[in-house]
Amino acid sequence: MPVIDASEPQVIANVRLFRSEEGGRSSAILAPHFTCPMEIAGELFTCRLYLTEVGRIDPGSEATVPIRFLAPDIVSDKLEPGRSFKLWDGHYFAEGTVLTSNFRPADP
Repeated sequence: MPVIDASEPQVIANVRLFRSEEGGRSSAILAPHFTCPMEIAGELFTCRLYLTEVGRIDPGSEATVPIRFLAPDIVSDKLEPGRSFKLWDGHYFAEGTVLTSNFRPADP
């Protein structure tokens, strides 16, 4: 399995964990990173949230998080700023919005 490169985030996103009573996790996601599928427009892409600076995100909380993808070439055109997404870990436990994207447009 390929390793997700941690050198520079591909996306910065605002991520909000659902409260436990909303169907979210019963525990926080913790540093240094958390890997899970991200659902964008009905498709799932493996991503890694880097939480070193954030520390942890508790259910019901939100944070600005750097994110990288296992297969960036197949997701890059779906991650423009303002795009919403959900995170999945056996069930949807969080939602978010892309704030910035470091993907470069493909050459024509």
